[in-house]
Amino acid sequence: MHHCLKIPELLQTIVSFVESDSALLSLAQTRLFHEPALDSLWENPGYEGLHRFLACFPRGIFRFIHRSKNPARLQAVVPLRPIAPDHWTRPNEYARRIRKLKICPSSELSKTALPLLFVFLPTSSCGVLFPRLRELCCSFGDEDEASSVHLLPSLLAPTLSSLSLECHASPERTNNVLAAVAPLLVTRDFCLTRFTIYCSRRDSDPSDSKSLLALVPFLAATASLKVLDICGPCTCTWEAIAELPHLTNLTIWELKALDWRRPSPDRTPFPSLTTLWIYHAVISGTNQGLFDLFRMHRLERLKIDAIVESTTAEMTHLVESLSRTLSHHALIRLDLTCDDPCPVWTLERSTILMLACFSNLQMVQMTAADFNNKTLRAMARCWPHLRRLELSPAYDSAYPGLTIAALLPLAQYCPELFHLSLCLDASDQFIPQDADVTISQHNMRTIYLQGSPIKSPQLVAGFLLRIFPGLCQVYDENGVTTEEEEMWGQVDEIVRENFE
Repeated sequence: MHHCLKIPELLQTIVSFVESDSALLSLAQTRLFHEPALDSLWENPGYEGLHRFLACFPRGIFRFIHRSKNPARLQAVVPLRPIAPDHWTRPNEYARRIRKLKICPSSELSKTALPLLFVFLPTSSCGVLFPRLRELCCSFGDEDEASSVHLLPSLLAPTLSSLSLECHASPERTNNVLAAVAPLLVTRDFCLTRFTIYCSRRDSDPSDSKSLLALVPFLAATASLKVLDICGPCTCTWEAIAELPHLTNLTIWELKALDWRRPSPDRTPFPSLTTLWIYHAVISGTNQGLFDLFRMHRLERLKIDAIVESTTAEMTHLVESLSRTLSHHALIRLDLTCDDPCPVWTLERSTILMLACFSNLQMVQMTAADFNNKTLRAMARCWPHLRRLELSPAYDSAYPGLTIAALLPLAQYCPELFHLSLCLDASDQFIPQDADVTISQHNMRTIYLQGSPIKSPQLVAGFLLRIFPGLCQVYDENGVTTEEEEMWGQVDEIVRENFE
């Protein structure tokens, strides 16, 4: 045996490339890969994990009831006799290997398996079911029994670093779940670094904020918490989420939740925050909480997904606020997007120029951006570290404001750019002559053209390869085969042949 195979980390890396359970089971039969194969097999057992775990107990302790229509799947578990301490020997061997677990107490299996494990846990030498669990996701619904959330203590291991709660329930039920979980977060000694709360409901009821407000101060007591995801129309005041000073990553859906109150003017919210994702954001003058968020000078990555009903004036006000309050040197990624490809608003050229102050940007994505050649040239000179650029045009215009000649300043001023997505006019009259092309940028790899007009594939391919010799793919895929898409396909063939 080679000496390299005595390194456990190397064996784990090899096993990580094995995808099928049957192959992992075969590897587990060998002496060399026995431990890493079992670790990989049990790392994330999925929804069936609890029942696979119960099957590790000696025969005759449980009776497993299978579905009539699908005998391969379990429906329920019935205890036949008590569990003795020595019955835990084999289950504990596999319990320590489980790192990720997702459970749904509303399922028929979990309704029987979870209470059984909770009742028999005192006979085990371990205080929790899975002592090395790192990630736990628990989903609740209106049909769950009221006591199901109280089974969570048996799953909160000291090694737990990520906890997710999915509440597909009424506001009242969501309140009950959050109120029951909150005390557990401070009474257990674990290093929680990520918490996700997802609430799904039909009506947005401000009363939901009470439970969320009660939960966040408990999270603030966990100094290790670095990532917080608030998903769904949860309402939350500034005073609540500002109690999380150690956060580095924050994700919020439906930012209308911050309309209520503002923090004190002399207080900088989230002093450690570096990444902020905001989805379905309401961009309006009344949503002062949104603009207060931008007083974070350490912010490096910002994504704002504005609602489609926002106006052009509101988006201009937003960009003006960004350029005035954010650090011009710290920001490396900026996304100003919309989940609808045809929003009411447009990022005007004068608005785009306000972002020239962010000189260290590496990734930029914009929806409804009204660029022309002059604007793109100005931004290319201001963003010398740009690596990815994705621009969706303003769809109220009949033709793209950019032409293929706009790629020249990108090649000249953005030497690190490797991915480009935009719509431009590649008609013959806009292709620069060979004598005008004196620049070549070797890092560009992929270009997505978004339905750009084109007439001569050979001329376009020749121009692209002159300024981007390392280009390996050019594509235009919009789901509908058109003459222009076929022409861009010819460009892609030429580019691929040159790259090979």
